[in-house]
Amino acid sequence: MLEHMKGAIFDLDGVIVDTAKYHYLAWRSLAADLGFEFTEAHNERLKGVSRMRSLDILLGIGAWRSMKRRRRRWPNRRIGYM
Repeated sequence: MLEHMKGAIFDLDGVIVDTAKYHYLAWRSLAADLGFEFTEAHNERLKGVSRMRSLDILLGIGAWRSMKRRRRRWPNRRIGYM
């Protein structure tokens, strides 16, 4: 099979195909699964960043937002123990 090949094309980070939209959609889907919103503005922070650092940023955004939501619920949770 390889002996019949005349060449190969490698897409290096969006040179041929713009994959930025799909990366954003994947990160947004993960955020939704974790219970928080990930916006296009948040996504700007991920440009030029490694996958693991991107995950750290995403989780940081989510913890801040979900912490605010949980904090509003904490006083109500106490009621069950009275």
